[in-house]
Amino acid sequence: MSEVPEFNLVRDPWLPVTTLDGSNEEWGIREFFHRAHEARGLNEPSPLAYTVILRFLLAIAHRTIQGPATDDAWYELWQQREQGFDPMSFDAYLDRWQHRFSLFDPVAPFGQVTDFAVSDKRHPAGRLLPEVASISNTTLFDHNRDDLGVALTPGAAARSLLVAHQYGFAGTGGTGGNFSNSPMIAGYAVSFEGETLYETMVLNLVLYGIGTPPALGIDDDCPFWELDEINVPNNDERAAKGLTDLYTFRSRRIRLLPNPDGLVSQVNYDRGLALDRVSETLRDPFKRYLAQKKDGPRLPRNFFENRALWRDVDGIIEFATVSGADNEPPLVVSNLQDRIQDDDLADLVPKVIATGLVNNQARISLWRMDRMAMPLTILSDEDRRYILKEAIRYAESAWGDALRPAARWFANIGLAGDGGNADSGDIAAILTRIAIEQRYWSRIDREFQQFVTNLSALEDSTEALATWKDQLRRLCESCFRDASLTMYGDRWYQAQCTGSNYLYSQLKKIGLIEQREEITV
Repeated sequence: MSEVPEFNLVRDPWLPVTTLDGSNEEWGIREFFHRAHEARGLNEPSPLAYTVILRFLLAIAHRTIQGPATDDAWYELWQQREQGFDPMSFDAYLDRWQHRFSLFDPVAPFGQVTDFAVSDKRHPAGRLLPEVASISNTTLFDHNRDDLGVALTPGAAARSLLVAHQYGFAGTGGTGGNFSNSPMIAGYAVSFEGETLYETMVLNLVLYGIGTPPALGIDDDCPFWELDEINVPNNDERAAKGLTDLYTFRSRRIRLLPNPDGLVSQVNYDRGLALDRVSETLRDPFKRYLAQKKDGPRLPRNFFENRALWRDVDGIIEFATVSGADNEPPLVVSNLQDRIQDDDLADLVPKVIATGLVNNQARISLWRMDRMAMPLTILSDEDRRYILKEAIRYAESAWGDALRPAARWFANIGLAGDGGNADSGDIAAILTRIAIEQRYWSRIDREFQQFVTNLSALEDSTEALATWKDQLRRLCESCFRDASLTMYGDRWYQAQCTGSNYLYSQLKKIGLIEQREEITV
């Protein structure tokens, strides 16, 4: 390999951050842990990269702190949020392992293997990026061609390396071997975002000590840079040895092949470790687990296209119940719920962030990063969590049991007349044309965030629910009126009247109308 400029992740800038004054900078790992309290957040547009970078930094924090092992240790970190991390502790840890963070080191390159042969197949660097059209990756956000290629800066190559280990798809991958899914493919990842990067880090630090959390403790755990063995076996399957091993799991064998100027346009790429998920005790702290069938195994909850985060938030913030429950909220949420009785946290309003992708047979359909504010007064209050769950139930019912059937009734009468039966395909085409579903869900997203604010602020939480129900009723009325007015003709005018009456009866049936009210169309 030709001599290339040295790039060390501890010293050199590669972590994109936005500081409190709004400027965008790149920091090395050492600077990050010196100044995390001076930054607003990670300035990373890719939801996948955002998540893996956060988990990578959390792994360093857990190993440096060797915890937090207790609630008191976590509180002590939280109370230091204006001063930030102890720089001496992190300097000591980073000084010890800095030689393992050299991106192009010929002996121990960061996150890579060294046992590829010179004759082994070379892949374009886009192979590391799920969103770049390369090999079997679908064209999603760009129109890159492998013959033209991409050239990654050292910092971009480091970020892409982390993504490749955590978000690689199962399949042949164009190399002739059978790949396993990387750890983050299944399920969306849930985390908290605070006012600063320091707060974000602490809010996502789960307990890390002897035997805790279950199967993810400190006992036999370490990230890959603390291991003596540089190379990983080809497709060897094993369980995560602990929390930081999971956060930094190397599911691919990769070697960056930099040009003399340090840009990376080619890589060696092969299957690496496969994560054994058989153990029922292994739970990724960032994921929500849900039984797909009654008494069935609990699997990570996936994103669904056109389904916003708030529609799942009741399951995310639900308190962890007895072992065997159908729903297990993310451990990062449960850990925070266990600590928020402290007055120091009472007024905190962090954002809940969910990141992930929707894929079909190893092809990304879309990736997402959803944010919503979640006052801790809701997270810690059983009554308010119940009201939140009821609000979501009413929203789902308003669509599924009232607005959608009323729209179908409208379409049927408009197509076939009163008493007629139109073809189901023709009805579906009308519903698509009037965009009734998009009208409802796009408008309700904004309204729900306001409901959450009211639920947190009002002393009587049932008052917030009553206001929400009234908003839903008005929203259904408005959506039906706007959608139905896009169709013209005598039969469609008749359909408007009949459909609005049907909508009224359904809204009354599900409890959104308490007494006779006129619905104006």
